[in-house]
Amino acid sequence: MLRRTLDALCCKLDGRAAAAKTARRKRAAFNEVLNTAVEKGYFAENPLNGLRWNAPAVNEEVDPAAVPNPAQVARLLAAVAQQRGRGPHLETFFGCIYYVAMRPAEVIHLRLEQCHLPETGCASAYGTTWARARKSVLTRMELASGLARRPYDLRHAGISFWLYSGVDPAECARRAGQSIEVLFRHYAKFLDGVREQANRLIEQSMQEWDRVSQGAAPAG
Repeated sequence: MLRRTLDALCCKLDGRAAAAKTARRKRAAFNEVLNTAVEKGYFAENPLNGLRWNAPAVNEEVDPAAVPNPAQVARLLAAVAQQRGRGPHLETFFGCIYYVAMRPAEVIHLRLEQCHLPETGCASAYGTTWARARKSVLTRMELASGLARRPYDLRHAGISFWLYSGVDPAECARRAGQSIEVLFRHYAKFLDGVREQANRLIEQSMQEWDRVSQGAAPAG
């Protein structure tokens, strides 16, 4: 029964697998509930003690099909800005997610002296605004593919574009606020282009070194 409960904690409400860190957080909370039950006399000891259990492996790679390119992001942000009410404010909100690769919660908690935010919170309505923007500017094929289905896909789009542009992965990880290990795990499919670009740079450097070794003047 305990193993089935722990396995259930690894799923979202829609039945899909949750991220590994989400599963660990839920397990820790469940453990604290059982500890409280022991303190109140419901259990003689915590039944999780001594239980060997590992969370199921989860594929955390970002799906390239869900990541919009810069032109598609521009269309989406323009569609957000054109919506009445919160639209202009949420354009900035979504822009921060894309251009700075911030998490939605990080954008919501930006300090007032750092940027201009609406006087009332925007967290509860941004999903609806984003859905309207997608429907108004994306083609039927783009919608069906799941392109930019979630606002969080803007963060993936920003980071993947940095990688595509040749920014060092370590710098991408620093800007995104995550470890280089997490970057490699999530964006493995986007790193192929970075490797190809690195190979070209190495080959160019080797060719330049051969030219200089043979007595030719350095290029440039």
